[in-house]
Amino acid sequence: KVNSYRNDYPEVIGVADVFLNPLRQGGGYSALGAIYADVPVITLPNCDVAVNVGEVFLCPSVESMVPLVEKYASDVLFYKEKVNACRERSKEVQDVNIEEKAEKIIGIVREEAKKNI
Repeated sequence: KVNSYRNDYPEVIGVADVFLNPLRQGGGYSALGAIYADVPVITLPNCDVAVNVGEVFLCPSVESMVPLVEKYASDVLFYKEKVNACRERSKEVQDVNIEEKAEKIIGIVREEAKKNI
């Protein structure tokens, strides 16, 4: 099910099995909410969601998202590993320095801008 903006997001994200972040702008805060609720994230690299959730949740391409979703659905051990990764990432994020995080995001944006010039 696809949801648009919700005021009760922190309460409802926990019913999801996975948070799928398509190619788009935004979603970083929502992805963190998923991580805090032990809902694994599938996201592309070089976006704010990737910065927030970390490398363990990256998917290399849009084309590889469907097979990865299928793996989450069919491989119980893989899914449990990703839930544990959510818990680890939640701990890491709680200790993040906001200035360091902002610098990392700015760096990614600058790199992407160079590619588009």
